[in-house]
Amino acid sequence: MKILTKLKDLLSVSSKEDDTLTMYSENLKVVYKHNDTGVSIDYYRRGQDEPFRTDQVWFTD
Repeated sequence: MKILTKLKDLLSVSSKEDDTLTMYSENLKVVYKHNDTGVSIDYYRRGQDEPFRTDQVWFTD
């Protein structure tokens, strides 16, 4: 359990409007975008220009 807690601390991220975060691993690139309507997360395989998966979360008023 300690390992998961440490990993969570290392991967926790804060963002504000207009932030774009790009994270890389051996075979994966993840792009996180925060805008005024929500956040989107695009997942790319290394070397590809089109995401193979996109997740979006919209803010509500």
